[in-house]
Amino acid sequence: MNSYYILVKTKKFDVLKTEVFDENSYKKELGKIKKSAILSGINWGISMFAWMEFLFPLILNEPIELKWFNVCVWFIASILFGGSVYVIGKGKLKLIKE
Repeated sequence: MNSYYILVKTKKFDVLKTEVFDENSYKKELGKIKKSAILSGINWGISMFAWMEFLFPLILNEPIELKWFNVCVWFIASILFGGSVYVIGKGKLKLIKE
């Protein structure tokens, strides 16, 4: 319950927004967001691939079958995940011009 309250309050008061006041700072922050989105996508894709293709079959005593289709699916899913992280992060970045 407390985590829901904190989530609502941080969203209501725009605590998670990053405000910058010049173009150079905006580009620098955008670069940080892009780098973290790429790393998040790679990390998520590799861990999901490992869990779904290796660990779950081992836990369930099933044979491990690597197929190019599955590799492509997880690669595309990691690109989509990283892209969504980038879009959300960019939405929280705000350039204030006076």
